[in-house]
Amino acid sequence: MPRHVYQARLVPVRISRGRKVRALAFIADPGHAQYTRELDLHSRAQLVAQGVGERGRCTDYIRHTLEHMYALGVTDPHLARVLETAEAIRARPSARRTR
Repeated sequence: MPRHVYQARLVPVRISRGRKVRALAFIADPGHAQYTRELDLHSRAQLVAQGVGERGRCTDYIRHTLEHMYALGVTDPHLARVLETAEAIRARPSARRTR
């Protein structure tokens, strides 16, 4: 995260059967120049579809995150929809030309 848009924080979360744990979360800094407030599903998915960092594609990161969450008994239907939409965007013929 070389642009420092996100700040790493340990936050309390509740997982399956009400168990409480601390989780590493990356919180966007609303004062940062690259911070964006609310985006619709397609706009979020478009950013995810085109996102590539030093450690790989954003779609891979989200897929692995969701898999780990599911293994812990945690679901995030919205994040799953963003990933599904991003993968559909990447699968389009016009998206394949720009990879």
